[in-house]
Amino acid sequence: MRTRDGRLVLTDPFYADGPNLYAAAASTPDLVAARIPKEQRKYITEIPLAGSGGWDEGGQEKIRQGLRAADAEVRR
Repeated sequence: MRTRDGRLVLTDPFYADGPNLYAAAASTPDLVAARIPKEQRKYITEIPLAGSGGWDEGGQEKIRQGLRAADAEVRR
């Protein structure tokens, strides 16, 4: 997609396999953090899961906390 001024915009790059990506981020955040640089997953929990039934209560926060912990561990 492009904005009106021509800038490229990527929307929902996780749609094709989003539920599996989010499951991996919830269960093995260290693996996701190692494979996807922090800058590239900045908004990973901001994408709605409408097509797969939505987020579980607290699911987004669990992923955020897990990835923050994984990032902190990498910095040590």
